[in-house]
Amino acid sequence: MADWTPLRDDLWTCTYKVPGLPCRSWALRLADGRFLIGSPGESLAEDFDLGEVAVLLAPNNFHHMGLHAWRARFPEAVAVAGRDALPRLAKQGHEGLVSVGEISELLPGHAAIHELPDTRSGEVWLVHRSDEGAVWVVCDAFFNMPAPRRAAWKAFMWVNRSGPGLAISQLQKWGGLKQRAGFAAWVRERLAEDPPSALVPLHGAIETGDDLARRLDALVAERIG
Repeated sequence: MADWTPLRDDLWTCTYKVPGLPCRSWALRLADGRFLIGSPGESLAEDFDLGEVAVLLAPNNFHHMGLHAWRARFPEAVAVAGRDALPRLAKQGHEGLVSVGEISELLPGHAAIHELPDTRSGEVWLVHRSDEGAVWVVCDAFFNMPAPRRAAWKAFMWVNRSGPGLAISQLQKWGGLKQRAGFAAWVRERLAEDPPSALVPLHGAIETGDDLARRLDALVAERIG
């Protein structure tokens, strides 16, 4: 049975495993009471019981493997992704996907889905605001992986600079961004407008703290410029 853990009154996360990396899905209750599932993990589809699913979100053009299973379970749900992710997702066999902007009116007023500029994967983030502070649910732009036990994974993490701890990987820096300066400027604008009290990566542990925005800004400066 999947363990959907509440982060806020209308926001949950759930972890699952794929070969090589732990992953995370998230669920947001929409304004009409139905649910949006972000980065839907294939193994989580059958026993989702929080409510009716209206939207399935691929947060970039690599996090899509669970879409088929979730669309089979919830055939009335609309599948969405960032505009830059749609061409590759269509080539991967996902028919009928639409831009995430098409479902903006379904979101509760305190939540926004942002399409990141200058990413090759068409990454999108959820920013959820509340009295407890903003939660950022990101995709592959940030990792927060623990130290691995196996030597091969230690070597891979070291070479890729994907941890341990908060990290921007080499794959993201050199292969995931079209234009690093534009990406860094956009992230800093978000940090100023919606400073996060919690960062929810799809790979690794949830990070919290009053100084989280400062640490993310320092990481962007160090890794991206």
